[in-house]
Amino acid sequence: MADWIDKAKDDDPDEMLKEAVEKSGYQMDRVAYPWTKETKKNVTELLRCPVADYYYISDDHAAYYAIGEINFVEIEQ
Repeated sequence: MADWIDKAKDDDPDEMLKEAVEKSGYQMDRVAYPWTKETKKNVTELLRCPVADYYYISDDHAAYYAIGEINFVEIEQ
């Protein structure tokens, strides 16, 4: 079993993302993933940890939650 599965099982991805974006200083828009209840359930079962309902994006950065971690990426233009 991957070590992040137990670590992430009680995560609240949306709250973690919100706090990380606020602390980052980036001005980012929150965008909903196009989950249906079924697709979100399927992805959660596949990854065996919570998944976020949202990600954040700006002209030059994006932030997302994946397998127990918040990730910031620079968008190349």
